[in-house]
Amino acid sequence: MRQLSTHPRRGTAGVGNRWVCLTVRAFTWRGAGIRERGTDVKPSRAHDAPPPVPRAVREQVRESLLDAAASVFAERGYDRSRLADIARLAGFTTGAVYSNFGSKHGLFSALLARHAAEQVVAVPDLVKGEPGPHATGVRAAEILADQVVDNLRWHQLVVEFTSRAGRDHEVRDAFIPHSREWHRRVAKVLTDEAERLGLRLVVDADVAAVAFLATRDGLVLQHSADPDLIDRDTFAQALAAVLKGLMTPEPGSRHQQPPATSTPPSRLPQHLTDGCD
Repeated sequence: MRQLSTHPRRGTAGVGNRWVCLTVRAFTWRGAGIRERGTDVKPSRAHDAPPPVPRAVREQVRESLLDAAASVFAERGYDRSRLADIARLAGFTTGAVYSNFGSKHGLFSALLARHAAEQVVAVPDLVKGEPGPHATGVRAAEILADQVVDNLRWHQLVVEFTSRAGRDHEVRDAFIPHSREWHRRVAKVLTDEAERLGLRLVVDADVAAVAFLATRDGLVLQHSADPDLIDRDTFAQALAAVLKGLMTPEPGSRHQQPPATSTPPSRLPQHLTDGCD
């Protein structure tokens, strides 16, 4: 604060010369604006903060990071994948990963959610032309089996990450929100498809989603360990059986599921039919 002297005020007796303190405000350029400082004004930090990132740009950054993460995770697995490599592949710094996903766990969980959502959306559109509930269930199971067998490495990573969530609370905290959203989507698809086909679920939609996903994840493990035993056809038949068991015709519905019949032995792998004569 700068002190300036003044002359004695006229008409004021017995006071004499006095010093009057004047607050001098200084203005300094800083960044994109001016910051005002002084004893009676608090510094303004409005111009210090970076401008907000437009939502569209932020979404593009997230999608680029997720694309890069999908490539790196699939190639190296979860443990050996480094955030620096993922960020570099996407054209960003590691800070971009942390600012968008918080951690490696958060990044993989978001990738899991995106991949799962894409699969859920795809199946109903691909089975709309099937003639009736039975054919629809069979075709849906074939599509889901193809998704797993053709992209087995990704589904192995999902099962691995799910298992890790049971042992590591940090992984669990990142995994649970996306896992529950995934279950919610599956429950909605099962409900919507049952209604569209004139069927109803035999259990609560959330329970149906758990039964379906648990079956699929178990088949992923079995197929990974023994792809000759649990081949593509066996995988699809098992899923179709679960879907069929989860739904039943609404009373008065024109759709009637065909009576249960044994699967033709010719469609089963040879080692599953050996000794069954």
